[in-house]
Formats: sequence, C-alpha cells, structure tokens
Amino acid sequence: RDDCELAPDGSLIRFADHLTLSGTYPDFHLAADYPGTGFTADLTVTATPTVTWFVRSRFYDHYSLLCRYEGWVATAGERTPVAGMCTYEYGGSGSIYNLADSPWLARLKVPIDQFTYQIANLDDTSQLLLGRNRLRRLDLGAFAAVRSTDRPGSRRYEAALTITPATEPLATPDGRQMVVPDGVRWTIRDGGRPIGHFEATVDTPWVYGLGAGYVAGYEITGELTEPGGQGTYALDGARGYIEWADARPLDRQRSQPVSDAD
Repeated sequence: RDDCELAPDGSLIRFADHLTLSGTYPDFHLAADYPGTGFTADLTVTATPTVTWFVRSRFYDHYSLLCRYEGWVATAGERTPVAGMCTYEYGGSGSIYNLADSPWLARLKVPIDQFTYQIANLDDTSQLLLGRNRLRRLDLGAFAAVRSTDRPGSRRYEAALTITPATEPLATPDGRQMVVPDGVRWTIRDGGRPIGHFEATVDTPWVYGLGAGYVAGYEITGELTEPGGQGTYALDGARGYIEWADARPLDRQRSQPVSDAD
C-alpha cells in the first residue's frame, strides 16, 4: 500500500493507496483517501480545449489545461458535492539522473530562489492565472493570464505583486524557515494601463508538499476589466489558490519581501 505506480503512457499515477489520478485527455478521474485525516474525495475532471503554455522548448515543457470537475469531497465521512473549474498542470523535462545517480548532481538543479503560482476563477467560464519567479537572484518578473472555456488560448497581461509577510516563518519538514504571505496584492496592466487589481487575505492553513513549498487558499476583493470588451469581473468574495516557495536565507526573506513597484 506504500508503493507508487506510474504508467508509461501517463494514464495512471498512483501514490500508495492515498491518491490516484487516472485517465487520458480529455477525461480524468481523481480518487483520494487519507485515513489519518479522515479526508476522501472522488472527482471527475474534464479538460476543455483551452490550454496555457508557460514554457515550450526542446528541453522543458510546462502547460496548464483549463478543466471542469464534478464529484464529492468528504471529511469524517460527511460528503459535500462539488463542481466548478480547475486546472490540470503538467511539466516535464529530461532528467540529469538518467545520466548518473550521484549526490553531486543535486548542485545542477534549477536554482529557483522564490516561486509563486496563483489561480482564481473569475466567473463560471473564465479563470485568472498569476505567477512570479526569481532565479538565482535574477527576477523573472510577474505575469497574468486570463482564459475562458468558450475561447481558445490565453490573454496575457503585465502584473505586479506585493505581499504582506506573516510575522512568524513556517518550519519546513527538512528544517528550513520560510516566510509565507498573510496577504497579497496584485495590479494587472495591459500595455502599461491598469485594468485590474485585487487584494487577498490567506484564510486557510498553509499545507506543505508542493515541491519545497506550501499551498493555501484566500478570499479576494477587487475587480478586473479586460480590454476590447473581453470581460468585466467583480471579484469581491471570490476564492483563490496560492502556491508559495522561498528558498532564500531567512534574513533575506524578511528584509526583502516580494514587492513590485506598482
């Protein structure tokens, strides 16, 4: 029950008896069972034709499918029906460990200092993707992308992120200290012209396990108006999802919190 199973064609990913993702595009099935927490889930996930490419190259591919889900989640045996929009994320590259298995190869990993990826459903058909990365002190900047179930592709915009750091850092299972945000503020522009802004307060516990970082949920206040009549969204009360990892030394996390000039 503690083994993992990865089908060569990608049609099955099983982490012990706890989490199973099966199926092929565009139809997937997710089943979860964590006896230690009393959490179970059963979801049908259907991908739409809308895909957002983050990286597409000979060496690394990373894309996100806009999907719909339906099913149930349960805690302590009490089921709650759920349905809505979600994403199916995929990233893949060749591995240096295919060449040799040696501890020194860990030095060749991509040196990502700070990373965040955030998702908010704007309405029943449109979704907002946000992100910001720092690579070995090189600030790669922030991005925003909006996509819809009734239109292919993504509309990309400029973005700026500022966080309100939590007072106390979290201790990761491998002994690091990480400052996570209590709140975030995004400004979104098109050609330098502001078209949207929102503030969000993290209101769920941070859960470790996304790579070397955490995930949480937040509630949003704000608005977004896309150019050309492509969509106007009132975001007050909307929910969002946040991934956060910061591998910088603790003193630098505290003295240099993420803050883009608005």
